[in-house]
Amino acid sequence: MSHTYGRGNLVVPDRGDAPDGPTQIGAFAESLDPLLFTGYPCTSTTRPSDPPDCFIIRETDTGAIRMWAAGSPGAWSGDLRGGGGTGGGGGTFDPGALAHTRYSASAVQPIANNTVRACAFGNTDQDDALVSKGAITVNGQVGHAFTFEAPCIAWIAGCVRYALNTNIGARYAGLHWNGGPNDGDPLKGSDPGAASKGGISVPFSENRYFAEGDSIYVHLYQSSGGSLNLEPGPDGELGKGWVSLSIVAVAL
Repeated sequence: MSHTYGRGNLVVPDRGDAPDGPTQIGAFAESLDPLLFTGYPCTSTTRPSDPPDCFIIRETDTGAIRMWAAGSPGAWSGDLRGGGGTGGGGGTFDPGALAHTRYSASAVQPIANNTVRACAFGNTDQDDALVSKGAITVNGQVGHAFTFEAPCIAWIAGCVRYALNTNIGARYAGLHWNGGPNDGDPLKGSDPGAASKGGISVPFSENRYFAEGDSIYVHLYQSSGGSLNLEPGPDGELGKGWVSLSIVAVAL
């Protein structure tokens, strides 16, 4: 008699079976053949724990297709089912396959002189399961951090606007790590100095690889000599652009 073995239920002979090479090899080949062209079926909570490098799975509960990248530690890719069509001429772009989020401030945010705080984004203008928003507290002020729920290469762009103040000093805004061994360290920042007329807009951007669980926040600091506000702008779409943050996954 034969029995099945391993993840793919391969048909193999029992130890006591009489030798019959053609029959036994044929049964093994027939059980192996369909596995060569399909992803291993599992669910999002029963993924293999340490498969070979480049091992591909198909999650039966989510429909996602993922590939394992061996390492220390290894990691599953994001969903490989990107947008696109068939044929050598390419396909149509599917914006629904591109994870993108957008957040904006919903209120004025005071920043004390020579003090750091995390920027708050009260509005979620565009949401996606790739990124989760959560509250953090820095120097007694509540802001927001953004955590990646899957590994990806992401492009991040944002801007803040400091209110008018003609004093010299820094007006800083940048992306910083939240938690982990690099907690508080900058990814990218911008400091345009002081303005003699009008408010100061401080843009920043970054593109890089993020692992699942990586978390970031917008770090603020100013040294104008007194308290200074971030201005979300007047009501309406124009105001949402004054203090905003966008995260787009360019590769999952």
